Amino acid sequence: GIGTLVDDAAADGNAYVQLPLRDGVQDVLLWLRNTGWGQYEEMFAVNQIDHAELVTLEEEDLLEMGMLRDDNRALLLSAIQGLKSAAGLPLA
Repeated sequence: GIGTLVDDAAADGNAYVQLPLRDGVQDVLLWLRNTGWGQYEEMFAVNQIDHAELVTLEEEDLLEMGMLRDDNRALLLSAIQGLKSAAGLPLA
């Protein structure tokens, strides 16, 4: 399949999607959908956010893209950190 769910129940019951080597925009949209952030799919599609972009997003980027709620930005950034951790990427 396009993505594989990795169950991380120890971390607040969140599920992270490990993206495949193909890191296109569609994979990021699937990750958003599978992690409960589907309401932001259009925003990410319009901005052409692929995996390489996703893992570098910061709060200011999300705000510029139109994510206005502070709590949603913080939660999504936390989910992105979980994805980076699962992929063995630097968390800074």
